Amino acid sequence: MPFYVGKTKGPLRRRLRLHANKVGSVRSYFWNYFSVFVVENRNHVDEVEAILIAAMPSVISNSAAPTLPKPKMKPKVQS
Repeated sequence: MPFYVGKTKGPLRRRLRLHANKVGSVRSYFWNYFSVFVVENRNHVDEVEAILIAAMPSVISNSAAPTLPKPKMKPKVQS
C-alpha cells in the first residue's frame, strides 16, 4: 500500500538516505519498498505527483501539497 509520494530535484540516492536515516519519524518504518517514476518531460512532473497523491487511499496521511496551478474558470453561464 502506498504511504508517501514525493519528488526530488537532487540525487535520488541522497533523498532515500535522508528518509531512511530518520529513525523514529512517521515514515521511517514504512520504507521497505519504493517505486521510482521517471518523467521525461519536466513540465509534467507536478501533474504526475498530483495524480499519485490523489490515487492514494484517504486514510494515508501525506503532507505533500501538489503545486499545480489552478486554471482560471470562465464566468458562470446562465441559461
